[in-house]
Amino acid sequence: MNTLIRLANYLRFSHLDSAHFGGSYEERERFNTGIFISPKRDFLFTENEKCGNNTARRTLQNLASSRPLPETFRDVNRWLYPMLLPSDLGLNRVEELNARVPFKFAVVRNPYARTLSCYLDKFSHGRVNPTGLGKRLGADAPVDFAGFVDRICAQTPAEMDPHWRIQYCNI
Repeated sequence: MNTLIRLANYLRFSHLDSAHFGGSYEERERFNTGIFISPKRDFLFTENEKCGNNTARRTLQNLASSRPLPETFRDVNRWLYPMLLPSDLGLNRVEELNARVPFKFAVVRNPYARTLSCYLDKFSHGRVNPTGLGKRLGADAPVDFAGFVDRICAQTPAEMDPHWRIQYCNI
C-alpha cells in the first residue's frame, strides 16, 4: 500500500473520526497505532506494554511479510510495516474489524511480574526520570517499589502510562 495513501487514511481516521470511533483524537490514535493487522493471515494483534511485545511484534511482522525481513528491521516506523493499521482498511465503523479479521489476540503477563519489571526497568537504581516517565508517575525524587505501587494505584487508567496501565485498558 502506498505510504501517502496510508498517511491520508491515518489522518482521516484519527482526526476526522471516519470510523465513528468517538472519544478524543488521542484515543483514536492509540487505538489505531496499537493494533497490528495481517489480512493475509487473518489475525489482529493488540499491543500491551511490558509483556514481550517487541519480540511478539517482530515475530508477527516476519510471519505477515511476503519475504523475510532484514536483520536490521526495527518496527518503529508503522509506515514501513508489513502489517496494517485499522485506518488502512477504510472502515466505515470500527465494528467492521469483527467481520474482516476473525482471529484477535494480545499477550498478557502476570500483573505483579509486569509491575515489578516496569519498576526495575524504568525507576530502579536511584533514577528519577530515566525515560520521561517520572512526570507521569508524579515523582520528583527516587521512589522505592512500595512507593511506585502506591503512586500507580492512585492513578486512573487514563492517567497511567501504558507500561503500568491495567492490561485490559491497554488492550
